[in-house]
Amino acid sequence: MTFIHTADWQTGKPFAGIGDAHKRSLVQQERIEAVKRIGGVAQEHGAAFVLVAGDLFDSPSADKATVSAACSAIGQIGVPVLAIPGNHDHGGPGCVWEQAFFQREREALAPNLRVLLEAAPVELDAAVILPCPLLRRAVMADPTDWLRTPEAFAGLSPDKPRIVLAHGSTQTFSVQWADDEEDASSGNLLDLSRLPVAEIDYIALGDWHGSKQVDAKAWYAGTPELDRFPKGGEHDPGNILVVEARRGAVPQVARVATSRLRWSELAFDFAGDASLDTLQE
Repeated sequence: MTFIHTADWQTGKPFAGIGDAHKRSLVQQERIEAVKRIGGVAQEHGAAFVLVAGDLFDSPSADKATVSAACSAIGQIGVPVLAIPGNHDHGGPGCVWEQAFFQREREALAPNLRVLLEAAPVELDAAVILPCPLLRRAVMADPTDWLRTPEAFAGLSPDKPRIVLAHGSTQTFSVQWADDEEDASSGNLLDLSRLPVAEIDYIALGDWHGSKQVDAKAWYAGTPELDRFPKGGEHDPGNILVVEARRGAVPQVARVATSRLRWSELAFDFAGDASLDTLQE
């Protein structure tokens, strides 16, 4: 069974640091175009569904234009799309997911979208999804802690792969690698070592903006479109993951590049007054 794992779309991100209004608009639109490209990858690989591990929107109060554009793009994907709220688009009272406008647009433009707001198993034809939604921007309790008891897996299909869908920071990553300075906190920490590994076949993670393998069964998908200057090292943004999962087997994961933008930093040495003339040229 093949599916797509993606996360951190953050549609509607303001990109306030880009001074040129036209360029800012292009960068914002490219995040919507990246969603459409996910549909092409899903069709190419025969994916049964797409999982979005949080932060579909950049804000829990996304504006109407963003909601409409995102729903329109999701509706073109062509397979079911299941998403959980992340820290940027968390659930709870007044959130975008409860707003009447979002619900109307989802029904009209993206009937294939299902937002999972409860920590309870969701059984599909091909898999069982175990969602760990964030209902506040930052929670102190581990969002995956409901999966630590045998009761969480009681009555589940013995043949379908079981996929955890979560958004947060694993113990592997330190605060200095937070993708947003305002998110560099002790909240939303995930301790995957406490999960019953034999009961789970894949852990689809969001929050870290680069594609990253955490362990044999756990991956961060990263953002599908670059949204900042590269950090270097192991940080590998601009991808989605194509995952093959079977019950009781180690998942097979492949990165597929989906980003079109390139963020480049130029270094220049000002050794004297003549250097300024050279730079202007």
